[in-house]
Amino acid sequence: MKKTIAVVNAVCLLIVLLWVSLEIPTFGPWFYSAEYDKYGIPAQIRVSKGDLMTVTDRLLAYMKGGAPDLTIETTVAGERREFFNQREKDHMVDVKNLILAGFFARNIAFAIIAASFIVMGLLRKRFLIDFAWAVKRVFIGFLALTAILAALIASNFDRAFTIFHEMFFNNSLWILNPDTDLLINIVPLGFFMDISRTIAIIFIVFCLLAIVLSFVYNKVKRA
Repeated sequence: MKKTIAVVNAVCLLIVLLWVSLEIPTFGPWFYSAEYDKYGIPAQIRVSKGDLMTVTDRLLAYMKGGAPDLTIETTVAGERREFFNQREKDHMVDVKNLILAGFFARNIAFAIIAASFIVMGLLRKRFLIDFAWAVKRVFIGFLALTAILAALIASNFDRAFTIFHEMFFNNSLWILNPDTDLLINIVPLGFFMDISRTIAIIFIVFCLLAIVLSFVYNKVKRA
């Protein structure tokens, strides 16, 4: 029974670390600033870097539920206009709902871990040993699957990008036109390749750290 609970908690920890890995670049203005410079986005869409970062700050706040809408005016190609059109706004409603669902899953996973440690502590169970045992196995297994998945995605990122959107969105709003929709211009395919790589690197580091700590803990306890 203890090992089953430990495995469940290891999976929950995996969910928390995966979401944190995603959250770091996804909600980091520094990442967007670097990407805008890398791909020359301000010059491409003819908007100042400062105005673009203002739009980005609003976009990130909206995705986290901290802004009521995406109604924001700025100067594009010398013309004062709303940055996002209605189709882009409608798509971002779906994106925000997906992200908020991710936050909810992360919070539930964290609550399960906290509750398990409290209950096991009150019952005076040696839960950490089982937890470390489970973390090693669950994380190593998931990293192996991640390596396979990463290889498949890298072989055809464009196709993987399409499959992802078809899985998580039940409409075609995500299919944008670069001639009319600025959203697809500020986050082109290269942006998604870069952010996916960054998320993967952060997640792998977290997983390896968790595995090493688990090995060390078990070794110390057995000494």
